[in-house]
Amino acid sequence: MSDASASAPKPAGSTSDISSILQQVQHLQGDKERLLRELEAARAENGHLKQGKREEMKKVFDSVIAKWLEASVQDESVREQFTQGCNRIMDDTNEKSGIWTVACAASNLHKSQLEEIERLRVENETLKSGTSGGFRDESSRKRPREEGGPASNDFWAGFDLDISGAR
Repeated sequence: MSDASASAPKPAGSTSDISSILQQVQHLQGDKERLLRELEAARAENGHLKQGKREEMKKVFDSVIAKWLEASVQDESVREQFTQGCNRIMDDTNEKSGIWTVACAASNLHKSQLEEIERLRVENETLKSGTSGGFRDESSRKRPREEGGPASNDFWAGFDLDISGAR
């Protein structure tokens, strides 16, 4: 019988046990309130950071992606669908989205290619309207004939003069 009495639950009627449990519950309640305040503060900070990221993504969309989209996609409904999808991505501040990454890369490439084309166009115009006169007409591109040289159809005579150093 001594084994049965040792394993039987003891009545929890003592006041020291109840006050200990109440103290522990009160301590846990305080921890819970503290953690909830910290959670709210973290959420507020996260919301602030997300708002900044959202604004940054919107600026990128307006300055680069929208121009690329307008130049690249002719169908208005497709452009609208793509814009709506990008707006959802911006709302979620999901800059690691594959669609967002590809759109940014494609639009940046498009922008750099347009800049390169413009640079080449300006360079071409500059070369065409060069002030030096350069090679605009055929007479400026030909070398003048040397006086006293061999006839133009006598290659070997000219070759002989070149080799002998007479020129």
